[in-house]
Formats: sequence, structure tokens, C-alpha cells
Amino acid sequence: MISLEKLKKNAGGASLFSQIRIIEFYDGPTEAVCQLADVEEWVICSMVYFNIQKNERIFSMLPISFEWSLKLELDLEVPLEEKWERHEKVKKEIGSFYSGYSGDVFLFRGCSLNKAAYQLAQIPLKYLKYFKGIDDVLGQSEGSMAQWTGLFPS
Repeated sequence: MISLEKLKKNAGGASLFSQIRIIEFYDGPTEAVCQLADVEEWVICSMVYFNIQKNERIFSMLPISFEWSLKLELDLEVPLEEKWERHEKVKKEIGSFYSGYSGDVFLFRGCSLNKAAYQLAQIPLKYLKYFKGIDDVLGQSEGSMAQWTGLFPS
């Protein structure tokens, strides 16, 4: 089971993730399946906040099984002519996973998923939101964006 203390173990000293399997990309990953460093636990990271001027991103992080991470990867490894259709299927599956999720919810704040400088927070389930893509993240209201940054200590 993932805990905030376990996640914070490497904060500031090393990347939180040993593997990052990108699902969507803008100027960096906006959605990815990631293996936590030093453990065999996997999370799905989906962007909820992006400040282009500050190069700051916040991702929700939900624990998933290794089997589910492999399924997502296999669903995306298809011939080029099937990529769009398969990508839409994966996004729909992730959206369903988010809407049925009931465990602990974590946030990752940093300039990139693979950097050693980051902050982590655990948030109430009521704040969990799935944005289908970068346009939804960038198009949210100022109040919605402020809620994400407000969940981290100054």
C-alpha cells in the first residue's frame, strides 16, 4: 500500500519514478503510467494543473496494479493506423478508473515527472478530477487552478 511517507522517501534526492510510460504528451508528459522508485508499485499520473510561465505541473497520482499498467502499455503499442482508435479506448478506460476510484489520492508538483525536485501531497477524494486532455487542464477557471496550488504548503 502506498503512503505519503513512502512517497516522500526520495523527495529532493532522486526522481520519484523509475519508469515512466507516456500516454499523452504536450511539452512533456501530461499523462503517464509510472513505477515508483525502489518499489514495485505503479501509479497513473494525470495532469490537473499547468502553469506555462512558471514551468510548473501538478499531477494526480492513483495507485494501479502492475497488470493494469501492462494492459495500458499493450493497448498503446499498436500499428500506426490503429493508434488514434486505441488511444481513445485507453483514455475512456482511464476516465472510468478515475470515476470509480475510492482509494488514497496523491498529488505530484514539479516541473517534470522525471526530475528530483518535487513536492507531494495527499488530498481528500472529493478533490479528485480527471481532465481528458491538456485543453481541459489549460481551460479551467482561475479558481479551479488555485485549488490545486493551494493544496501544497507554501
